[in-house]
Amino acid sequence: KRQQMAGMPVMLCYAFGLAVLASNVVHGAPAIHGSGSSPTFVDLFVAGDASGFPCYRQPAIAAVGQPRSDGAATVLLAFVEGRLGFTKASCAPPLESEQPHHNGSTSQRASAQRHPLQGPVPNEVGGLLLRRSTDSGVTWSDAVFVYGTNVSSGAPNIDFYVVTHDAIRNTVWLHLQQGGDTLVFSSGDQGETWSSGAKLNVTVPHPFAPGIKPAVGHGIQVEAGLCGSVACTQAGRLVVPFVCVNGSAHGDHGKNLGNHACLLLSDDHGASWRVGGYGQPGSRESQVAQVPSTSADATLFAIERNFGKQPGHKMVATSPDAGESLQHYAIQPALPAPVTPHWTGTVSGLARLGKGADVLLVYSGPFDATQRANMTLAVSSDHGSTWKHTRTLWPSLAAYSDLAVVDDATLGVILERGTETFADQISFASVPKSWLLA
Repeated sequence: KRQQMAGMPVMLCYAFGLAVLASNVVHGAPAIHGSGSSPTFVDLFVAGDASGFPCYRQPAIAAVGQPRSDGAATVLLAFVEGRLGFTKASCAPPLESEQPHHNGSTSQRASAQRHPLQGPVPNEVGGLLLRRSTDSGVTWSDAVFVYGTNVSSGAPNIDFYVVTHDAIRNTVWLHLQQGGDTLVFSSGDQGETWSSGAKLNVTVPHPFAPGIKPAVGHGIQVEAGLCGSVACTQAGRLVVPFVCVNGSAHGDHGKNLGNHACLLLSDDHGASWRVGGYGQPGSRESQVAQVPSTSADATLFAIERNFGKQPGHKMVATSPDAGESLQHYAIQPALPAPVTPHWTGTVSGLARLGKGADVLLVYSGPFDATQRANMTLAVSSDHGSTWKHTRTLWPSLAAYSDLAVVDDATLGVILERGTETFADQISFASVPKSWLLA
């Protein structure tokens, strides 16, 4: 049933659509083989739909209680930020072809980001919405507000957020930026209901400012079985991608060395949090995945948005101690990141398929130098060192994305995509592993 939305903090009607799209092979690596049907797409949120939002941005997805090997359906949580005070074109500018100068200018971004009632918007006003699937992404519930509203006069100023599933306690954690604070929410029933948001209480190490903020996407829980013949020492730890900044950090475009991707850690299932490792200067939103380790300490691989001296490709790092530190900083030339007149880089997805010798890492992001376009899945069979196998998921305009493992044979992708702008709609793609590896 449709439910009245205006002014309500929960229960939002949704627009539901389904399209099956063919995708093309870009290139393949001989060591990776597969075959299978093409991905299927479901449009979860469409700009200007009945929800009252002219645009949606920054999707994230989490598989809760999965992957399963017994054939049971996966519960998926699909989040998105609904934004007020924008047109679709100002929220997600149409095709951008001009190569900008890397001078740190934010004038174009600022002019495109003005609220008609409140003047300049430092982040975005609106609400964080959620749709749930209890059948591995085939059908989806009506959308609900986890936080915020679709009424301008009461909408909070929100922006980055990360969702993390604690499989041991069956708890979903949500870290959401509101203004200069981070609010922490939790759900004990796979996203059906949520606690009130509590302000994150964490000591931030020097030289970073106190107001650290979440990245965009999902966190992970360290698993026990990826440390050879012994259980990983840090098994059960929650690792949440965050952004730490110092006084020189500013804006969404150009060089921004005051940003550092950083990790928020909890060893007591969310009762307390602390800051762990941080990335190289100029790194920002990150995603992490656990990879096999040869010691009792869990190893993580991280991809990071690049605001450094050489933008245009993803930054990467590894953690040999389950997030206590990030080391081996590098730029990965095989993973391009567009630099446009409005933004430097994008938020990208990262997930691990498998647990044994055949572990694969999968990356999602736009493979274009100057446009947010050509959403591509890249596969690494050597824990992130090389990315030799790619497939095009959506060849037109696209920007942010996130990944979730649905089951042993299926990867879930949530992405911004469109033909007029890169965020005409927020879609879920069910990607067969056989197609991905073909």
